[in-house]
Amino acid sequence: MINIQFLTLELYNYRKISHIYLSLANKGIVRVEGKNGAGKSSIFESIVWILFGADSRRSSVSSVIKIGESSVKGTLVVNINDKRYTITRERTATSTTITVVSNTDDKVFTNTKDGQEYLNSLLNITLDTFYQLIFLRQYNISNFFELTDLYQKNFFDIIFDFSAFTDLHEYYDALYKYLNTINTKYENLKSWLTAFLIRLKDENIKLQTLEIPNEEDNIEDKINECKIEADKLKEKIDESTKKLEEEKNKLLTKKRYY
Repeated sequence: MINIQFLTLELYNYRKISHIYLSLANKGIVRVEGKNGAGKSSIFESIVWILFGADSRRSSVSSVIKIGESSVKGTLVVNINDKRYTITRERTATSTTITVVSNTDDKVFTNTKDGQEYLNSLLNITLDTFYQLIFLRQYNISNFFELTDLYQKNFFDIIFDFSAFTDLHEYYDALYKYLNTINTKYENLKSWLTAFLIRLKDENIKLQTLEIPNEEDNIEDKINECKIEADKLKEKIDESTKKLEEEKNKLLTKKRYY
C-alpha cells in the first residue's frame, strides 16, 4: 500500500498566486480559509499539477501561468513510502521541465512524457484516484456508489493494495497447476518403473532357468573332437598309403614277367 506524506509546497506564478511557501509536515489537519477566488482551491490543484501535470479542470497552459508572467513553477517535498523526494515542475508557454531529487538520485526531464512516466512509477496511483483521495471540489463531488464497478475495484486495489492479494492468488494458482503437472509426470514415471521392474523380474527368472554351458568344458570337448577326427584322417591316410604300395608292387611283378 502506498504511503504519501506532503512536507512542503512552494509555488511561483501559479494562477493567482505570485509566491507561496507552505510547511505541511506534522501539521495534522490543515484548514485553509479565504474568500471566493482567493486561491484556496489553487493550492490543492497545484499539488496535483506538480505530480501529474494536470488538474481537475484540465486547464490550458495559459490559465495555469499567472497573468503577466511567462512561466510557472511548483516544488513539492514528499515522503513516498518513507523515502524523501523533491519534485519540481516548471512550465513555460513552449516547454516543461520536471526535476526529481532524492537522497540517492537526481533526475531532470525535459521530455514531459518520460518525466511523467517516472513520477507515475513512484506514485503508483492514477490521477483520478488521487483526486478522490485528497481533493473534492464543492461542485465536483462524485457519489462513490454511482461510479462503475471497475472504477470502484481499481480504487480499492490502489488504496488497500488488493493487487498484492491478486498477485499472490495468481502465483498460488500457477504453482498449483505446476504441482499437478509434476504429480502427473510422477505417476507416469511410477507406472513406467513398475512395468520395468516386472519385466526385469521376468527376464531374471529366464536367466536363472537358462542352462549356459561352461566355456572351458566346451573348448576341451572341441579339442578332443578335433583329435579324434585327426586320428581318423591319419588312419585313412595310412590305409591309402598301404594300398598304394600294394598296387606299386603288383606293377613291378608284372614287369618282370614281360
